[in-house]
Amino acid sequence: MGSVTSKDIKKYPLETLCDHDKGINCMAASEDGSLLVTGSEDKTARLWDVSGPETECIGIMKGHTSYITCVAVHDTFIVTGAADSTLRKWDTISCDCLFTYRGHKGRISRVLCTGEYILSSSQDKTTKAWHVEEEILENLKGDADDIACIKTLEGHERAVYSLMVDPGEEDDTGTIGFGDLVVTGSLDCTARSWDFVSGNCLQVFKGHTGCVVAIVTDTNSRLLYTASADKTIRSWHIDTAVNFRVFEGHKSHITCLLALNKLLYSGDGDGVVRVWDVTGRDTVKMGRQQVVSVDSLTSFRPATNTINAIHLHNGMLFIVSSDNFARAVDAATREVLAVYTGHQIAVTCMAISGEHIYTGSTDTTLRVWNIPKRRTEGEESSSSSEEESEEGED
Repeated sequence: MGSVTSKDIKKYPLETLCDHDKGINCMAASEDGSLLVTGSEDKTARLWDVSGPETECIGIMKGHTSYITCVAVHDTFIVTGAADSTLRKWDTISCDCLFTYRGHKGRISRVLCTGEYILSSSQDKTTKAWHVEEEILENLKGDADDIACIKTLEGHERAVYSLMVDPGEEDDTGTIGFGDLVVTGSLDCTARSWDFVSGNCLQVFKGHTGCVVAIVTDTNSRLLYTASADKTIRSWHIDTAVNFRVFEGHKSHITCLLALNKLLYSGDGDGVVRVWDVTGRDTVKMGRQQVVSVDSLTSFRPATNTINAIHLHNGMLFIVSSDNFARAVDAATREVLAVYTGHQIAVTCMAISGEHIYTGSTDTTLRVWNIPKRRTEGEESSSSSEEESEEGED
């Protein structure tokens, strides 16, 4: 393993922002990259202007009665989910709470916003869809739970963690979520697909022996990939739930999964990243379908503790880890380009905007860093979200 203190790659923060009183759990950037939202153990979310030369906190969102677990930014509003079982919608200009969504009976795990609706998964074994249009919310009367709920997706036997939406084609009927396919992953070791409009469960993806922690699809949305605490990844036909392949090799629980073109990247609790080739053709044949075991193309250990997120940006993997570091790694050569040094406790989340990477930590700080230049050109540019690690090889 190479030295993490090399002067060539050791990087220090441009800014360290200590506004939160407790650890930062999550963050999200606006689509145009001008705003950043952080959610914290201190029960608040903060809005940051990241469009100028210096990062500035321009608003504090207070109202949750327990720690914030997830955030999303869409257009002119922000959505937060918390351990108090509620979601809140906030205005990006005033940071006023526009609506409080009640109805879940357990901690919120994940929140997504499509523009048509908000989707949330929870420890209460359900996923709920909520109205987001201001005109609709203003006309809702009463204090009843689920008053803004469009539908509840029920079927999982334990907490629901991972969540994704495969959007359908637009229709002329104005039906909310027409053609949308929702996929959820649960502590019950299964994933499920749902028709949004009917709320019906279409398929149950069975095979894992541990919590399904991450779900992604291929570029055509025909193959579903599920990553699990059982140390494996599985590929499935998304319409039939036929299990084509099981990707084996991790020695610890998988924490994150990233799909890009013909490759999968996965990170685990030991700080290892594995890269998988997913170009093989999977077809459904008559009779019993044999599940094929697949080993990774390569693996490397950039971190010494759990990888909490991986992003791919401009041909570089950005990795954050519980070993207190963030790192930039050349995706093609696996050369460590930067070791971001400064956090005192685990780095939990990150976002990339413009020429900067933003990291949040259990140490309560938001830190800002320069994105390094790649030492070799090649590889196409792309971006996505997941975990980080340290340097060295398996």
